[in-house]
Amino acid sequence: MNPLQCRASLRAPYLRVLLIPIAALFTIGCGASSPTTDATPTPGATTPPTGTMPPPSDTMPPPGSTTTPPTDKPQPQWTELVSGDWSLAVGAENPRWCQKYPLTEDIYVSAIRPVHPPGTHHTTLTLVDDNGSTSCSAGAFGGGGMIFAAGVGNAQIQIPEGVAMKLPAGKALVLNLHVYNPTSQPLSGTSKIEIVRTKAENVKQLADLMFAGPTQFSIPAQTQTTIQNTCKLSDNQTAFALFPHMHQFGKHMKTSFTVGGTEMVIHDADYDFEEQVQLPIGPLELHQGDTIKTECTYENTTGKPVTFGESSDTEMCFSIVYRFPATGRIACGTSQ
Repeated sequence: MNPLQCRASLRAPYLRVLLIPIAALFTIGCGASSPTTDATPTPGATTPPTGTMPPPSDTMPPPGSTTTPPTDKPQPQWTELVSGDWSLAVGAENPRWCQKYPLTEDIYVSAIRPVHPPGTHHTTLTLVDDNGSTSCSAGAFGGGGMIFAAGVGNAQIQIPEGVAMKLPAGKALVLNLHVYNPTSQPLSGTSKIEIVRTKAENVKQLADLMFAGPTQFSIPAQTQTTIQNTCKLSDNQTAFALFPHMHQFGKHMKTSFTVGGTEMVIHDADYDFEEQVQLPIGPLELHQGDTIKTECTYENTTGKPVTFGESSDTEMCFSIVYRFPATGRIACGTSQ
């Protein structure tokens, strides 16, 4: 089947999806990158800086887990939002699988997580206008309207109380997948997005995400290289989660916020492509003019340069920050 020929069916009150291709190249971002060859990554990891709040105590179990965390609160009810089946031949890769489905009711999301079978590179969910057609094209990783992004591993987002993502009736969702099969056998799976719903009357602020990082860089062959990027925020906002994202050449990543002139190291750790997690932060108030600095260290063991891109043999360097209130702009701000 042509991956850009989409067929969908609704299973009220939730959406069900046939998977699809993820993403054209990311076309927007902020800032310029400054590569430094033969840089050495900072060993180990640091804890969140003074001034941020500790992670929530009611962290939820990963998809498929039967473990119940100790808590006096009622357990969240996870429900399927979209899902679909895919298959790949030996050695095949499809970065542009997409599926579109209209929204027939307002949905308020207080938590969201992917279900990633083996072969998943990354998953995104984008809110688009509904033109009445079920056909779709792969959305850009980091393109306008994106509301969720996740890589390999457990990557769920718990949104603070009183805040939610809104999926409005009359719009449509596009589920994008980048799937690949590095094995010696055909590979198939069922990918899903699951959510916890909340009521409209419980929501005081709406949330979205932004990308901080470069969209143009080159990693020389047979070197260890560190890429740096700094962007200046255009809006006042409150950050509550961070998704550090690189690809398979990534070795170390550091994200720092400068708030009111004071630098705060939010994340500083070795990078594991096979276990990409969403990190709760704060909530931390940020202001117009504050900055986000992203530093990515790579080890290119190949005989050719590695550049920015979506394929598994290219690279990315993004601090993906979940924040409120929603601005509708995916880019962090302006370059510094």
